[in-house]
Amino acid sequence: MHFAQHNDTLRLIERDKTTILRQMNPAAAAQAAAFLEAVQAGDPTLVAPTFGEAAQTLAVCQAALRAAQEGRWVEVNELTGGLVAQPSEVH
Repeated sequence: MHFAQHNDTLRLIERDKTTILRQMNPAAAAQAAAFLEAVQAGDPTLVAPTFGEAAQTLAVCQAALRAAQEGRWVEVNELTGGLVAQPSEVH
């Protein structure tokens, strides 16, 4: 399995299939629109993840990277020692 990225297309190439993901809108434009909507609504939670959400996202990404590197399933707790809240615990 490997990834190949070219501009707005990401390909996940596996032994028996290839998954193609295409970016539908520029990320910067989507971020700017979300920011402006949050400002208009007066709600900063519309754009900013909580610390717990950000930490959980990072832990999941690190587990996925290690799993790809080592060719095995990697539990998030294996990397965090349980220090990062599980998704159901993040509010």
